[in-house]
Amino acid sequence: MNQSSTEDKKNWVGVYDHLPMEDYQKSPGLSRSMLLKFAQTPKHLQHYLKGEEDGTDTLNRRIYSAVHYRVLECVSDSDLEKGVLFYKTRLSKSITEQAVAENKIPILDTKKDQILGISNAILTNPDCTQFLTGGTAEQSIYVKHPDLNFIQKIRTDYIIPEKGVIVDVKNFATTDETEVMKHFHKMKYHWQSAYYLDVAKAAFGGEWTHFVHLVVTDKEPYMSDVFVYDDAALEKARLDYFHLLPLYEQCLLEDKWPGRDSGIKSIGLPSYAYNTGV
Repeated sequence: MNQSSTEDKKNWVGVYDHLPMEDYQKSPGLSRSMLLKFAQTPKHLQHYLKGEEDGTDTLNRRIYSAVHYRVLECVSDSDLEKGVLFYKTRLSKSITEQAVAENKIPILDTKKDQILGISNAILTNPDCTQFLTGGTAEQSIYVKHPDLNFIQKIRTDYIIPEKGVIVDVKNFATTDETEVMKHFHKMKYHWQSAYYLDVAKAAFGGEWTHFVHLVVTDKEPYMSDVFVYDDAALEKARLDYFHLLPLYEQCLLEDKWPGRDSGIKSIGLPSYAYNTGV
């Protein structure tokens, strides 16, 4: 099922091409972002779902939306303006309205070279481009959990069902392997990899073993590289998040979203404090 409208999505289970982000965010289902909030506490997720966190549109976010548009939709340099509205001074109300009416991304025109530089770092790297053919950009995928009473959802940058591959474009300050590994761990991207692969397998069947991270720097010299998690990292992610799913179902059914455990906590000193004379 491939649809772009929100009409008649009775249970949402299925695959939707180019579903607007606003519709995806408002649709039912447990996303990876929601799972991370729930891992903090259910109350963190409740706060997130109320829209009380900062979701402010920023120039950097729009720059990467433009990069995604060019890279994932295979848009040439000369055709970039078909999806991007470049403005000269500031993002006024009239520019915003024009961008919405024309379904374009509003970007400060001085950022055009940066968009092209970031995009070209990916599109001229054969290690990256091998994962950008034979698939579909921006799919929203919904599945019913096989054992629990809720929907899981993911939104892929690029997906190749025939190969069991999901591709995600990420920006970072460097492509150094050690720094990327530390940053990825902090952001729990191993959870994203495992969760997306599991949902894709439930939706399409077959073997899903590769969640490919295309990492590109956002400053010159623009550089890109490809990273995938090993089996041990994916297994650790599943051990970490599987036990949260029944708890999420319970909170959903009871509409109760507790914070941290109540009661008085006994604390000591940090371990390093016992090794100093101060």
